[in-house]
Amino acid sequence: MLKLVIEDDEGKQTVVPLIRDEITIGRKEGNTIRLTERNVSRRHARLTKLNGGIFVEDVASRYGTKLNGSKIDSREKFDLPDEVLIGDYKLRIQDDTKPPEEDQSTQIKDMQALQDAAGPQPIPPQQQGRLVVISSNFAGQEFPLARTEMVIGRSDECDIIIDHMSISGKHAKIVRSANGIFKVLDLKSANGVKVNFTPYSIKELGSGEIIDLGHVRFRFCAPGDLWSFTLAAGLMEDNIQPPGGKGKLFILLAVIAALVVGLAAFMILRPQPETPQQAAEKAETQQETVETKRDTAPAISGVPTVDRSIVDELVLLCDEHAEKGEFEAALDACKQAQSKDPGNKYAQAKYDRIIAELALKKHYDSAINYLDLDECELALVEIDSVNDENSWTARQILKEGLRTKSVKCIESGIVTSAEAAIEESDFDTAQNKIDELRDKVSTSTQIARLEESLVQAQKKKDRPKNDDPKPKKDKDPVKDKAEDPPAKGGGDPAEAEELADEAKKLILSNPSKAADLYKAALKISPNNAKWRGSYAYALERAGKICPAYDEYKKAVGKLSGSSKERAQMGIEKYQGQCE
Repeated sequence: MLKLVIEDDEGKQTVVPLIRDEITIGRKEGNTIRLTERNVSRRHARLTKLNGGIFVEDVASRYGTKLNGSKIDSREKFDLPDEVLIGDYKLRIQDDTKPPEEDQSTQIKDMQALQDAAGPQPIPPQQQGRLVVISSNFAGQEFPLARTEMVIGRSDECDIIIDHMSISGKHAKIVRSANGIFKVLDLKSANGVKVNFTPYSIKELGSGEIIDLGHVRFRFCAPGDLWSFTLAAGLMEDNIQPPGGKGKLFILLAVIAALVVGLAAFMILRPQPETPQQAAEKAETQQETVETKRDTAPAISGVPTVDRSIVDELVLLCDEHAEKGEFEAALDACKQAQSKDPGNKYAQAKYDRIIAELALKKHYDSAINYLDLDECELALVEIDSVNDENSWTARQILKEGLRTKSVKCIESGIVTSAEAAIEESDFDTAQNKIDELRDKVSTSTQIARLEESLVQAQKKKDRPKNDDPKPKKDKDPVKDKAEDPPAKGGGDPAEAEELADEAKKLILSNPSKAADLYKAALKISPNNAKWRGSYAYALERAGKICPAYDEYKKAVGKLSGSSKERAQMGIEKYQGQCE
């Protein structure tokens, strides 16, 4: 069995058996596999098993899906050596036929559940980092990073609690990987995470880097960094020099020292010095004012703003409808997404795909109609016209077994004709039908049986008359006359066949013309029940309801299978209207 190995940014692995034909991956509940990091979209990607292979595709994600380092914009083959990147997660396929070196995998869908099961691990004191608050009324507070995962937020459930209006309940998380690297991750916060004044959803941290969570600013101190906050000045200051520091560290210390001296002089010379807490609160108030002005500022004239969340929802809705074969509704959703965000490449790609699907679905609809008419070969032609095996139409044809039905229908028709020819001692026609069956349905188990029947019939005909006093076939003149009456008007049966064949091709695209052709064929062979049933169907499609009803009534007693069912339905449907 093949399995999917999912590895997070800390090296933890989850193994999921690939037993489903379709696996959805995303941050939203309801996905087959749920990955909870911020840089994973709610519905991010999809894996599909098709024709013995595994394919990966992006599902309108915000950050994209990569296969072997390259971003994909269509369904791609996903083989054993490949690596798929979704956010910070790496996915690869594992062949279960090879014995695993160590079986510590847990078959769970939710990566968050895996992290909860393992639990944050304690970090030895000498390997712990620190977060130091350098703004707001919390300035000067230090928080040791004592575990491999620590959540920061306003909620009492957090490891580091910052009760500030700009901080979300669970705002961010600091994680330490096995190799000692610390990272900060945004937990869907309202005001985001910035590192060195740049927004990030996830960012590796270096000692001395500045982290903004909402309006609260922190300084990250890596293990061994002895930097401390000077409350007397309300500023950053190096009271203790790190041992062995040199190079860039000396430059950083010099810059900080210069800032300390300059700012300290400013505080001494100003007329009314403020306390550190007052200064921090004033800075915070100013920052909040800037944020408020920015958020409430009107849009620039001629440059409309785009609500990404609405656009994403519309693209997802478009995809959901397309997956169900609801292409008209899917097109409508995609058009709305494009009208709100004309440059959205995902909406455009989905729109283009649905247009292609609509073209393929026409073949599917025609195949269904031809099978209803017992026009098996025409149905098979339509099925073979669907050349995209990854399309919804191809999956639907496979799901409904339309190819198998068409082949069996073809087989049944040829076998019936061959048996009739053998019965009538028309051995050349019988042999031609057997050859046709071998050509069109080479796997048919009926070929050997028909050949044996043909040989026996030929032997029986060649047997001397005195050895077989019984006549070859007792014919009922009355019955034969009823089954094959003289053609009206002296028409040629071969001409009738040609007319009926032409009508078959037009019954869907031009039913009125097809009805005229069937009518002409029936003038030559009026007792051909199959043609009469098709004639009635053509009249029905052309809108001639009551004439169709009359023809259905004439044909229903001589029809069988789906043709008879369709005639019966037509009679029941239009009886009240046409009687």
